[in-house]
Amino acid sequence: MRDHEFEKLLERLVFGAVERLSGSIGGTGAPGRDEAGGVVDSLTEAVMGITSGLFQISHAIDGLAESIEKSQKESNDDTVKIRL
Repeated sequence: MRDHEFEKLLERLVFGAVERLSGSIGGTGAPGRDEAGGVVDSLTEAVMGITSGLFQISHAIDGLAESIEKSQKESNDDTVKIRL
């Protein structure tokens, strides 16, 4: 294989890899559905959806922690009462 043939082959391989990567991140990757039934068009959207879900979970945990702390302050004994 000549040097220029090798360079062209390498160029095509690198271009193809970059194109596939950018497609998966940018929106031309394989579309799918998320857990809520929404359409996910790219890896970026999927990651954003996961981040959003984790953020909601953290808020729920924070709310539970606040309820426990409030319950402990109101209680005269060491029993934890959770009020929902």
